[in-house]
Amino acid sequence: MSRKYQWLAGFIIYGALLMLMNHFVNYALNSTQFICLAIVSYTLCIVFILYRKWLARICTVAFLCVLFIYALDAALEHLFVDEMTLRNDLIVSTEQEMDLENQPVDATLETEAPASGFTVYQNVHRIRQDLDYQKIINFVKWLTESRGNHKSVDDERYERILFVGMSFTLALILQLIMRYRYSKVLLLIPFFAFVWMWYQYVDLPRRIYAYYFIGVFIFYVLDRQNSLKKRSQDYGRDYYKSRALFQFSAGIGLLMILVTIVVTTVFPIKKFNQLTEPIIPHIWGGRSGYSSGHIKMYTLNDTAYQSSDNQLGGPIKSIDRDTPLFWVKMDQKQSKSLYLKGNVKDYYDGYQWFSHANTYKKAFEFYLSEPRNVDYLNSVLFEEVSGTIRFDHMDTITLFSPMGLYNTSLGEDVFVSIDNEAFYKAGAFVKFLETYHFNSANKDFLLSKEVDYLQLPDNIDRGIYQLARNLGAYGKTSDEKMLIMTRFLLQNYQYTLNPPKFDRDREFVSKFLLDTREGYCTYFATALTVMARINGMPARYVEGFRIDPNEENSQDYSMVTEGDAHAWCEVYLEDRGWVIFESTPPYADLQLSSEQSESVHLDQMLEKEETTIVSASNLDREAFKENLQEEQMNFGDTGDDSGLVQVENRQKQELDLSLVLMGSILTLISILLIAVVVSYVINMSKIRANGTRKNALRMTYYLAYLLRALHPNQGVLLDHLIVETQLEDEAQMKILTFIYNNRADADVVFVNEVSSLLSKAIEQQELKFKLKFGWLKLARIKIFNLRKIVL
Repeated sequence: MSRKYQWLAGFIIYGALLMLMNHFVNYALNSTQFICLAIVSYTLCIVFILYRKWLARICTVAFLCVLFIYALDAALEHLFVDEMTLRNDLIVSTEQEMDLENQPVDATLETEAPASGFTVYQNVHRIRQDLDYQKIINFVKWLTESRGNHKSVDDERYERILFVGMSFTLALILQLIMRYRYSKVLLLIPFFAFVWMWYQYVDLPRRIYAYYFIGVFIFYVLDRQNSLKKRSQDYGRDYYKSRALFQFSAGIGLLMILVTIVVTTVFPIKKFNQLTEPIIPHIWGGRSGYSSGHIKMYTLNDTAYQSSDNQLGGPIKSIDRDTPLFWVKMDQKQSKSLYLKGNVKDYYDGYQWFSHANTYKKAFEFYLSEPRNVDYLNSVLFEEVSGTIRFDHMDTITLFSPMGLYNTSLGEDVFVSIDNEAFYKAGAFVKFLETYHFNSANKDFLLSKEVDYLQLPDNIDRGIYQLARNLGAYGKTSDEKMLIMTRFLLQNYQYTLNPPKFDRDREFVSKFLLDTREGYCTYFATALTVMARINGMPARYVEGFRIDPNEENSQDYSMVTEGDAHAWCEVYLEDRGWVIFESTPPYADLQLSSEQSESVHLDQMLEKEETTIVSASNLDREAFKENLQEEQMNFGDTGDDSGLVQVENRQKQELDLSLVLMGSILTLISILLIAVVVSYVINMSKIRANGTRKNALRMTYYLAYLLRALHPNQGVLLDHLIVETQLEDEAQMKILTFIYNNRADADVVFVNEVSSLLSKAIEQQELKFKLKFGWLKLARIKIFNLRKIVL
């Protein structure tokens, strides 16, 4: 296939893989930098492939130059060590004298004009500092220790270096895969990886799948065309041109993507699951890349509190308070309400809530990734909240637990989101929960940067903003602001299960607070979450169950029914993490909020004794300066012949410098000569008669090259060229027989005879070549070009 179309197809695949890599590595680059650097890296890869031999030579020479500069710098540093020490001491002494006299230090202070040899050393040392290997060590330390932890001035530069390095490596590996026949099948591996990541709840942007599929489809079509061209010289010459085939393949791939999008839009996954449920029960459990709503995570839609799929609120017909959904038994005596989290939602469109934090991981990876959560679990003030849940008339995979779930009895079959909502999945298909034991910390300090907990829709009335900000102005701290807004809702709005029917003619909170002024938990929780976000406090809407600790049967289990389903607001407060605020009147417990506002912060829980560190600033600076001045007096003018000694030392140093430079140059020349000799020996060994058929063929190629150079009018066929060797006809026939016989098991005696004839012919033609073109060109061929000729 045409190279440019192969590279273009490879660039589409490369772009998809680069976006996939960015999804996990998360480069700190904007879109413009990402695109430009990606194009630069791919272009560098293509240039590297096209001119790899010259680039290898340039890199080798550059490496030798760096070694030479390092060696020269070390030699010069040893030579001028005394002068460097003297200069530094004199400069320090002069600066201290100016400091004691309260005079400004001259930035251009110099003791005397530097000698020419010392100037050479300074220039070499400056170049060596620019090539310092410590920069590589600093980059590795930044990559392994500092990247993403704290900002530094080198972050942007290091990010670009990291991106170019990884993208260039990716492009090079991709080109190697596309270059060789049996490695092209490796392009199918990412498809299996996509399925596996989908199964492991890794949500990737759909454009990654689309770009990769189109790129691979185009490449395989063009590769098939290329293989057919090799089999038949006439194939595709008129009807299947590479450009037309590329455009056709791109169009077909794009059409297939569009058809897939249309099909999934007309037949959404949720509807498809409902249709297949009677035929293959629980098949939806085999799909794991969906949001919480598509994998049967618990929501209030499963209860009477929210009958509509596209809006909040509305009157409630009836609530089943007799049928137990599940039973709860706590290991600790509970003195206040227990909130069992089921589903967390962060995006509000003015009519309903959605969850965008739907990535789940095993082993409570999200919760334990927050250092403050780990510190709290290890602190002496940690109070565990644990218990057992036994399901009765409820089929679900959702794990209900208090805030801060960090362990269960279900092992590794539990997946937990960044908002600490969890579900159970064992095997390829779904298995509903029966019973499990949970351990929670009742605290969570993890604030995700991937989720916008301050998001608000554009359709909220201005009056709501004014109301929320006026209420928040009465409080000085975030705690006080939340308590004031909570009390405002409790004291000014009525709880009812039969509010007016909600129409989408107005935003939900605006209509509740300004018009109807009555509702149930979804109304109050949504209103408090919105008002918290207006005041700049991260907040999220949570659905689950509220358990009254006094409702227990004879076996110490609390019965949980549909009537216990509830929604509440969680707000993130500094040093306290996520805090539950209850604004629904029947369930409000202001004592809970006041206790939380007076609770000890995490920093106080983990407070440690501070130790006093003695710094250098506590020392007697004046005494230090006096001692240093006394020491520097040894370098002053003593009236002796030190000037003459310095001149003699400088002349000696200049002589030593000349010797060092000559030695360095001779060393470099020796290295180059050794490389030339080694190359010559290796090349000549390939055309030396050694009884093998391979070397005899190499000798033939070399002889043909010499003959073509000496007799360009004879063409390229060896039958015509070999006549110019002036060998006997029988010898010429033996050489031609050897070439055209093409047998790998040729007789050794015959091969040796042909090799001897070829050696004699090569010797004669080299002599003629030297006379015509000069010995320098012949030497260059033997040293640099011979491998290209005979291989």
